[in-house]
Amino acid sequence: MIGDGIRGDVTPELRAALRKLAPYIELMRQAASADACDFGIDQSKGIDADLSHLAPLRQAARVMKIDAQVRLRDGDISGGSDSLASIAGLSKHCSGDSVVVSSLVSASMLALQDRVIGEALDVGLDASSANKLFESLAPFDGNDPMRLQDALRAEAAANSARIEKALVDGAGAGDAQLYNTDGALVPFEPDAIRTQAATLDSIYADADRAMSLKDRDETRKALEAIDERVKSGESGELAAALTSPFAKLFDSNCRIADMLAARRQQLDDIRSGKVAPGKVANAATAYLRAAALVMGIAAEQQAELEAARVSTATLPEENRAIARRFIAALREPLRRAFRDASERERCDFAVSGFSRPSLAPSYVGPLRGAVRVLLTDALLGAGPDPLPGGKPIDLEEATAIALRLVVHLGKDPSLAHSLLATSVLVDALDGLERMKSSGRLDEPAKSRLREFAALIERPGPLAFSLALKKERELLRRAYGYGPSDANSELPMMIEKAIASRSPESLAAMLLATQLLNDIAYAIPMPKPGELPPLLECWSAERMRAPLIGIADLVRPESIEPTRNAALATRQRIADLQEAESPDLDAILKLLAGFAADPMPVDVSIRVGDAATMVLKLDALLEAAKPSGQPASR
Repeated sequence: MIGDGIRGDVTPELRAALRKLAPYIELMRQAASADACDFGIDQSKGIDADLSHLAPLRQAARVMKIDAQVRLRDGDISGGSDSLASIAGLSKHCSGDSVVVSSLVSASMLALQDRVIGEALDVGLDASSANKLFESLAPFDGNDPMRLQDALRAEAAANSARIEKALVDGAGAGDAQLYNTDGALVPFEPDAIRTQAATLDSIYADADRAMSLKDRDETRKALEAIDERVKSGESGELAAALTSPFAKLFDSNCRIADMLAARRQQLDDIRSGKVAPGKVANAATAYLRAAALVMGIAAEQQAELEAARVSTATLPEENRAIARRFIAALREPLRRAFRDASERERCDFAVSGFSRPSLAPSYVGPLRGAVRVLLTDALLGAGPDPLPGGKPIDLEEATAIALRLVVHLGKDPSLAHSLLATSVLVDALDGLERMKSSGRLDEPAKSRLREFAALIERPGPLAFSLALKKERELLRRAYGYGPSDANSELPMMIEKAIASRSPESLAAMLLATQLLNDIAYAIPMPKPGELPPLLECWSAERMRAPLIGIADLVRPESIEPTRNAALATRQRIADLQEAESPDLDAILKLLAGFAADPMPVDVSIRVGDAATMVLKLDALLEAAKPSGQPASR
């Protein structure tokens, strides 16, 4: 249940597991905050020292990571930062072992923490939380965050003491036996062992001097020379058996040092107020919060809300009252999420954990549904009886939210985002038309909304052209080969095949890739010969859901045929690749000719719709012109 990270949405099972682990998490936080920690390692045992505490500490770091991720997704920035700071505390305690293996585990914990600090920055770290994380990294400041030099010195002393003890004891001849690099047993010869032990000591001393040099390149060059002496056998079997490649250890230390220095600078800029959190925060995290708020709305309630949006004027007051009561509980959480998004310039939905390339990420329908809930709130207005949750949102604000989303989607080009932007723009235009018909689209309102509309690209509206270009590149990588195949004809042929596909067939390939990824992550895996079941999100009921469905964006009837065609094509390509002489032309034809019937979406029609709608938007707001500047917040 508690693994290495979160892929997709936070499941109820994961939340239940974290609740059960709450006492453990609190205990780990307390332990990590301790200034000192001694695991009682018997350094005299050298490589046989008991390091059984490392595995539980690594697992603790993983649990703290998951706890932090869930808290951050829930908007608990302070709690998430506490859990992240605890990972640094655990790492500090590991590096205090003065054992090379412990230093490497410490480094892996810091890398794990850093990845989630990136997620925290996406969410929007406040100055206090940034300071908390900045201070958690203070013990690792400098050029040796892993305390590698101390660990190597301790390792050298421990190995020397262990070898001498075995020699002095005499009866412990077995302790002095070792295998050379060819796997042959070296006989117990005290004088020869002492000679090799002295050489081993000199190896460690040379490495220590090299690591004390100020210039990294000089240090790396000196350590590589030491490693070559050890590898060649010049330094004896003891050095080969008991040392790790010093240059690789040093490079790992440098990477961690650089990573921490850059991260501490970033955190310092935020905690000091030099950089506003919104400059580095990611609007996508706020949009995903909004999507999650409407994800679980029952189909019956979705129908009530959509009826209220589409038929506001003719809806009976009883139904209007039902919709108002339901919206009242969602209004402020949704407004906060969209307000947070509006304060951020960057937008990258890679934080969703959703595999790309894909045609319909799971957040697309719910995100549009979240916008529609607020538009419905504005259209319904206040009822005769006051409800908890404050006043309904103003139609101008709801329309501005839709326009801001369209702008942000254009900053993360993908076909899914262009399709979503087209639909959201339709809703925004509907809001503008209703403002106009009610006399609320006056000049001040036009001026305010024009600031957002001006940021929508006019050439290639709604980023369709950029999206198609990016999707072709993602597909080329997904179906291409690695660097070892750089000289093969196949990568070039694959690139040609993907470049030649029409927008519609490209969409089919994106959908096929997404469905194949679903199968790869399916639990349990289908039995041999059985077709894997489609995920619930692809069911006709879910795709046609009144509020969060995407049946108007992707044809539901295309899902199963696309899945079946993708599986058959993949198998034929696999068979061709396994042949002694792969038929590259046949593989190319399969990739170039892959199609589904029916096609999942008419992309060319949507591109035309986008251009028409942008013209209509300009007309309603009286020719908004792109300014290239961020809209005022």
